[in-house]
Amino acid sequence: MRMPEEYNPMEDLGLRSERFMISSCEGVYVAGNYMRGLCGRFIKNGEALYDAISRYEAITAFLLQRNNAGIGNRMRMLTPFLKAGGLTDHEAYEFAKENIVPMPGAKESLDYLKSLLPVFMVTDATEHLGMTVSEALDLPPSMIEGSRIDFDSFDIERKEAKKLREIADRISKIKLDRKPVATEFDEDISKTDAELFYTMEEIFNETLPQMDIADKASKLATAGANERSYAHLNKRHAMQIDFNDIAYVGNDIHDSLCMELIKDNDGLSISFNGDNYTVKEANIAVMSDNPIVISILTAEFYDYGIDAVFDMAENWNKEWLSSHTCSDRNLMDSMLAQCKKKLPVVRKVTRDDLKEITSESLAYRKKMNERFKKY
Repeated sequence: MRMPEEYNPMEDLGLRSERFMISSCEGVYVAGNYMRGLCGRFIKNGEALYDAISRYEAITAFLLQRNNAGIGNRMRMLTPFLKAGGLTDHEAYEFAKENIVPMPGAKESLDYLKSLLPVFMVTDATEHLGMTVSEALDLPPSMIEGSRIDFDSFDIERKEAKKLREIADRISKIKLDRKPVATEFDEDISKTDAELFYTMEEIFNETLPQMDIADKASKLATAGANERSYAHLNKRHAMQIDFNDIAYVGNDIHDSLCMELIKDNDGLSISFNGDNYTVKEANIAVMSDNPIVISILTAEFYDYGIDAVFDMAENWNKEWLSSHTCSDRNLMDSMLAQCKKKLPVVRKVTRDDLKEITSESLAYRKKMNERFKKY
């Protein structure tokens, strides 16, 4: 459905704009977690630091529902520690080139989708990852949105760098609860999460604000969930498209706000090997090692709408898919040929099935993380 403006700038670019798609990058079209790996390379015990900051972010956003915190502060919090570890823009770009690989079938899936509708990709990671993904998947850089962080643009004093490394070491030693952070308000915060929360509050609200680098980090143009929401609202207006004509494919917490927005307005909200935050805000959950299934669902949505996707998900078996009059028979047959032993899992997410689907998705996500651990 078109919004009632007279001028559609996307038509001048040769893009069909009846609908469009937005997809998360890591875990959907490329394997691995770029920022976690980058922290591991340039910060002592950096992966543990990343995990602690990520959990603190989730606690403040969901468990405590602190509206002014927002999801997306992770990049602002990590940047001073990466800078103290000596990271440069060249090294960030080279790390991406060396460690990020496309998921199986990623380029073929994207090539198909690009022939169908405009495709945008988002990541909360830095543009160094975006540049690498652009080259690997042949997606124009203008269609990839990431955090605009220029590590070479600001300096850090040696004394502050040393203090930051000490703080990073302290954070990396904090014990973390293994259970996922709840997606709803819960007064019964665990003792482990409470200790993490109060330690991080002291560090980020009292210690770091006294340092010169804190002001620079606070002005970074990150691309977390809140920033993504506003950016995509602008795209929607520019392309004269309603929310119910948007497909969003998400994978982790930073996609959750946009996915909620799309789902609540009858668009297609897909969790692809998602965490508990994305499954909760999805109307379709997918568990697969190949994004070809995204192409099938999006093509169905593009041609026939959200109800056709629900119908497909509710009848997701080889017999039905083999005979169904779908949007693209060749694409469907290609998936069936590739998945002779077992189909990807596709589930319509309902309130009654949410707990079961979330558990299933988290288990598959863990399996995929182990498979691509080296990335």
